Amino acid sequence: MKQNLSIFIFLIGLISSCEYEKMPAPPVPHVATSTSYIKSVYTTTSSITINSSIWDNADYFTVPLSNLSIHHVDTTDGILNVNETYNGLSSFSKQNVNLIIKSVYTNSTLYILAIWNDTSLNPSNKLWFWNGPADPLKPSSDPTKWTSQQNNDKLIYKFDIPNSTYIQDIWEWSVALSEPLGYAIDLAMKPDSSVIYDAGTPMFVRNGKSNRSGPLYEYDCSIQTVTRANSTKKSPLDPAYFLMNKTPFLGNPAAGYDIAITQQLCFQCHTMEQQITNAMTRAYIDSFIYSDGHEGQADIQEAGLSRGTTGDVNNIIAWYRSRTGIPGYYLQTPSGSIADVFASSSVNTGKVDKDDYSGYKVLLSRSLNTGNNDDIVFNTTDGNSYKISVMLCNGDSLNYVGAKNQQLIFKKSWNEK
Repeated sequence: MKQNLSIFIFLIGLISSCEYEKMPAPPVPHVATSTSYIKSVYTTTSSITINSSIWDNADYFTVPLSNLSIHHVDTTDGILNVNETYNGLSSFSKQNVNLIIKSVYTNSTLYILAIWNDTSLNPSNKLWFWNGPADPLKPSSDPTKWTSQQNNDKLIYKFDIPNSTYIQDIWEWSVALSEPLGYAIDLAMKPDSSVIYDAGTPMFVRNGKSNRSGPLYEYDCSIQTVTRANSTKKSPLDPAYFLMNKTPFLGNPAAGYDIAITQQLCFQCHTMEQQITNAMTRAYIDSFIYSDGHEGQADIQEAGLSRGTTGDVNNIIAWYRSRTGIPGYYLQTPSGSIADVFASSSVNTGKVDKDDYSGYKVLLSRSLNTGNNDDIVFNTTDGNSYKISVMLCNGDSLNYVGAKNQQLIFKKSWNEK
């Protein structure tokens, strides 16, 4: 009897010991909730990317979008069809734009992720066209000869800067001008409300002397690859929309038009849809025109078209190129304070596909303190807040939607309210 009692006591003790030593249950993952402000939460996660799992359970802020600036038209001579957000929110798409923002920060860097719907991908800014389309919003403007057409999509953050020479630090993500190299453009607003680029070398340069001058450069037909900001990975650039590997633009499109169309030298066989594209070098096109494989080569030779940098063939090529459009800016490696803000997005800049597009995902990141006097310094003490305005442009620069005077607040954990 004593032996049975001893065994019973031993078993009870064993069970109690097992209960005591049981491994604790894993923590319940944070469930993403909607917040009334942009909550930036501390993380020790390294190498945060646009597809990091940390975003799956991050709290999110739905931006209360409204029409902040609408019904404005660029009145500059030669600039046409650049104001697609003229009617505000209704200009974006048939679906709800639904802009949401998530944010985290580390000991050194702030990350802000934005996601929104937009069925029209606009990757061009001031594309060069000769005798291009008229602008329905500028019926009195002359669309003949060289004009600068189309505009790109943008995401803009404006941070109020306390106790500074500047009153706002502005981050402008541009599909055409900054995304191809992995940046947002860094700007600053002065007390007189004028906006200037931050110091340094920008990632873009206007490809022309004025809005009617025509392009200085065209694609040189070598493979365009760039090393994006904050990365060692080389990425391609679609030459139909982005220009980095360039060569001087040659020829007179008006003279080319006269030969190709007025004299019917090319259009006896070719339709407007069979235009010469930027994918061919001028040397290749020149050699093809005079080759045995070209059905019209007898007519070309009979007409006695001149060759060379100022010849008739270059004029014909200039005409065709001017019909397909030539990028209005060329890209370059930036430096200095203007290149403080890094970017990655859902846009495939190697092969721009405008069909079946649904929307954007854009991640911007910047050091908490860049050391530059034209940048805001973020103090991440728990509860610190900063005033931020958020804006979207859809193929536009003058008209935009968004929300002013929102709050970015730093928190140590997701559970803090």
